[in-house]
Amino acid sequence: MNQRPLQVGMVLFEDFELLDVTGPLEILGKLPEAFAITLIGQELKPTSSVQGVSIMPTAAMSEAPSVELLMVPGGMGTRRLVNDKAWIDWLGSYGRQASLVASICTGAALLARAQLLDGYRATTNKRAMEWVQEMAPNISFEPRARWVRDRDRWTSSGVAAGMDMTLALVAHLLGETQAREVASAIEYEWNDDPDHDPFAKDEDHEGLPGSQEVLTVFRSRLKPDHQDYELVADDLEQLARNQPGFRFFKTYQAQDGERCSIVVFDSEESQRAWRVNPRHLEVQRRAARDFYSEFSVQVGSLLREVKVEGSQS
Repeated sequence: MNQRPLQVGMVLFEDFELLDVTGPLEILGKLPEAFAITLIGQELKPTSSVQGVSIMPTAAMSEAPSVELLMVPGGMGTRRLVNDKAWIDWLGSYGRQASLVASICTGAALLARAQLLDGYRATTNKRAMEWVQEMAPNISFEPRARWVRDRDRWTSSGVAAGMDMTLALVAHLLGETQAREVASAIEYEWNDDPDHDPFAKDEDHEGLPGSQEVLTVFRSRLKPDHQDYELVADDLEQLARNQPGFRFFKTYQAQDGERCSIVVFDSEESQRAWRVNPRHLEVQRRAARDFYSEFSVQVGSLLREVKVEGSQS
């Protein structure tokens, strides 16, 4: 980070979820030398949460200063705002100027409506997942995630998950030691594993074949004839085959022309062990800048989204 504080904007609107706002601000507020916070309201007047507690914005959205990290909470107010074209247009324009954009809970619905998540992986409150997905056909939602980071977009699951994501943001920007010091100072037990989602219920995965199997897909972001992708895929396949719980690995060309690979493990634990393997991380770092990305979801969910040329499934 730069020596100056990172400019953070937290959006406020009527009927926001209180902890979505105050949880992350409690964390960032412990580091005033690193983060300068602006509370952005629709107007400069007290804004009420669902719980009836009001917070006074420090800037109206029409005059909000530029920020480097924009954070959008959830709450019942999101149900109204997704249909407020002027507000959504403002959010889209304002958010595209930020280096990092994050949402807590159903704040992902607002980012989705403002087209700030198109082409990204994301998550949201599991109880509202179906509602958010209806508005976001170009977004790959993770049904089982505490939070999701995809490049410059960060999204978290329900309410308190925003605190876990914010600590992960602190770790990303300032280092894990700093994040753990803040968690200790506020006596909070940080869930630092984005894939550990104890609140994702079994019914969220109803009808998926092999509920414990996990499918991971890698997609090339360059031309379909880019040769280096095959070298990376070969390395990843070899690493996967040596990992306990490996089921199969396949490289193919998707209908949109991108080169892709699928790897399946028999459990989330096996897949996670493979992802954090030092050799896997080395391969990922080598390729990420040019053409390599990854996302993972339960097998059945993803097979309904990914079309494989020549596949009979």
